[in-house]
Amino acid sequence: MSSAEKRRFLQQNPREQLIIKTDLAKYENAWRGIPHIISLGAQKNFRNFAEHIDEL
Repeated sequence: MSSAEKRRFLQQNPREQLIIKTDLAKYENAWRGIPHIISLGAQKNFRNFAEHIDEL
């Protein structure tokens, strides 16, 4: 990837808008209404989220 392509990519996709996978799991599980899973911690919460996604 050339520097111009990289610069264009970063303009279209700024790092400040990147969603971390553990944060995504937290938001999704909050939406699903299971705060007791969220409070277990980021990794256990993500594992539950991944299992839920696999079932779909």
